[in-house]
Amino acid sequence: MNEALIQALPAIIECVAREQRQRATGNVIIESADLYAAMDAVGFHDRFTNNELGAAMVKVGAKRVAAGSDGARYVFEGCRSLSDVVRLTTIRAAEPDHLEY
Repeated sequence: MNEALIQALPAIIECVAREQRQRATGNVIIESADLYAAMDAVGFHDRFTNNELGAAMVKVGAKRVAAGSDGARYVFEGCRSLSDVVRLTTIRAAEPDHLEY
């Protein structure tokens, strides 16, 4: 797993310009295209694959949902605002990964 990406995600997500919401629940949705734009804004230029991005997003609390027009979409259940997402990702990024040996 790309540890540098995981550690950078809270700052990257904080720079996401737009947040979307699920109609039924109001949970925050972030599209991968918005993440890539935010990575450019914060100067994160490390190389990683789309699978590594997906794994990092799951590690920090996201759940992948149906793809949008700009690529993958991730929902943060229980988060009603981008600040809630930043708070959750900061906590989850600091947690050790118990699945790695």
